[in-house]
Amino acid sequence: MALCKYHNCNNKIIKLIGKCKSCDNIFCSQHRYPETHNCVKLLEFKISKKQLLISKLLDESVSDNKLNKI
Repeated sequence: MALCKYHNCNNKIIKLIGKCKSCDNIFCSQHRYPETHNCVKLLEFKISKKQLLISKLLDESVSDNKLNKI
């Protein structure tokens, strides 16, 4: 079984939960989130997720037609 990629961490990796979505490295359960292992792509990841959320909210906005029927 592999060890965590975080500096000076010797914890074993549980592959089901240990992969970082932004940098694709595998970490232990303690360091799996980008904020906890100082991910180099953290800022890019946050910006892309924020833009995705904004576009999703704009696509699903409430229209005037729905409000007038009530």
